[in-house]
Amino acid sequence: MDDELVNLYEAYKELYQQMGDKEKVRQYDYLYLKEKDNLFHRSNVEKMERSHFVSEINSVNEQMEQLNVKRRNLWITLVVVILFCIVIAVALAAIIRGFFRQKAYIKILYEKNLALAKAEKPKEKKVSTLDEDRISELCDKIDKALLDNSLICSPDFSLQQLAESIGSNYKYVSQVINDRYHKNFRLLVNEARVNEACRRLGDPEHYGNLTIEAISTGLGFKSRSNFAVTFKKITGISPSDFQKMAKE
Repeated sequence: MDDELVNLYEAYKELYQQMGDKEKVRQYDYLYLKEKDNLFHRSNVEKMERSHFVSEINSVNEQMEQLNVKRRNLWITLVVVILFCIVIAVALAAIIRGFFRQKAYIKILYEKNLALAKAEKPKEKKVSTLDEDRISELCDKIDKALLDNSLICSPDFSLQQLAESIGSNYKYVSQVINDRYHKNFRLLVNEARVNEACRRLGDPEHYGNLTIEAISTGLGFKSRSNFAVTFKKITGISPSDFQKMAKE
């Protein structure tokens, strides 16, 4: 419509030019230029408005995209946190389950070794090179000697000292230990010491104020580490675990 009006004014101007009516020519030339200027101005305004509208649409789209990215990142973070919590919960449950299993196992070993520490040593098969009475006599004396803490808890306690303490000779005592107890002298003494250790560690009323190192020294072990290795090898649990079970 605006373009048609401009064309109409231009046509009138040309018509009056042909007719030689200068006044009408100036009038329609003015209207032509004015309308053309208005048309140009409106066109620029519309372009600016469209540009501004497009800019706003783009801005809104960018904001929406940013919100979508933040929302996706939030969901990803939430999923990661949930998975992490699940992993931690499963690991913690496994640790707790393992702890209680180990605790139950330690308790079984504790009760077993405490009972062994209080039990009488079993009699085993006879040796053939000594008569039965002599064998029984030596075994009884060895058993009694192994219950003598002042004897077995000496750091330098030896097979020769054991033989002298029971009034026999080295050879016979060694033969009885090997054939009757099925072990060597050192293992026999260590078992006797560990039995006494179980008794002391299991008696917090009288020995609860002593450290494991003090107990190991009192039993004739030359170091705490040697005592710990020997104790666990014989009982299956560490001295500290045994002591904890006794205090519970």
